[in-house]
Amino acid sequence: MALGSGTDRGRWMRFLQKRRLAVVGLVVLVGILVLEPSAIPTVRSSPSLLFSDNFDGSSLDRSKWNTYITSRQANGHPWTDPRPAQARNGIQNGCSYGAQYFLPSQVGVHDGLNLTASRTSTSGWCNQTASVSTFPWRSGVVSTYNHFQFNGGYLSITMKAAPGDGMWPGLWMLPGPGGHHGDDYEIDLHEGGFVPPNPASETYAWNLHRGSNTWGGTVNTGVDLSSNYHTYGLDWISGQSLTWYLDGKKIAKLTKAQASIPDEPMELIMDLAVASTNASGWHQPYDSTTISPSSMHVSSVQVWSAPPS
Repeated sequence: MALGSGTDRGRWMRFLQKRRLAVVGLVVLVGILVLEPSAIPTVRSSPSLLFSDNFDGSSLDRSKWNTYITSRQANGHPWTDPRPAQARNGIQNGCSYGAQYFLPSQVGVHDGLNLTASRTSTSGWCNQTASVSTFPWRSGVVSTYNHFQFNGGYLSITMKAAPGDGMWPGLWMLPGPGGHHGDDYEIDLHEGGFVPPNPASETYAWNLHRGSNTWGGTVNTGVDLSSNYHTYGLDWISGQSLTWYLDGKKIAKLTKAQASIPDEPMELIMDLAVASTNASGWHQPYDSTTISPSSMHVSSVQVWSAPPS
């Protein structure tokens, strides 16, 4: 695709203040949960491997990944498609909170997947303003839309976060082509760089969004997530529950008694955004000291039908 992606993510088109308050309100609860030595969930049945990529070789497997963000509501069109909104069913890419413009050139494979943010001024289309905007950074994103979707299972991603203030790694999901009602759900396996009260490089943020409703929280992991690889896990029982894990420890769990749990096929998205000062209320923004280039490294992605042994 020629344009890349300047989106801030679908969640930024929603009720940001409500979302931030919901996250802050759960910090203490989730901080307690992360200290419990919970093992990877018990195998429910004989699991089968549905999707896997260890990013071997020197190029991205285009049979598995796009280098832009799209979604069910956007009818598969990149969120930065400059055509009229009708072609994207009204989807807009926000350009206010992220300082990056996503480009395929910032996606590489060498000793794993590398999504690299560089402080390079880039002009790109912003559907939110219906104009060309200038972004001080460029970065990378991959998504599985039209290549892979799943409705429940165990997702495991091993990642080393990007270092530096403003780096905003995201491991998240939106409804795939088989979804029911446009972009009615979003699952955030992990977002990095949230403050306060935790150091940005040590913060794990998890969320479930449906429309204007958000369930989620942040965790102080006590370790610099950009200094080494960590495994992020999500046990999703369709329509029943979501359980988040970090390195085999349970972070949080939501059940259908607490929240509306997704029950439709979803795509996987991995991106490295860069937070602007507009996001400083809940995220550490980039500044003059931020490292450039800075890369988010992913060594493996696996999706199982149920938690593996």
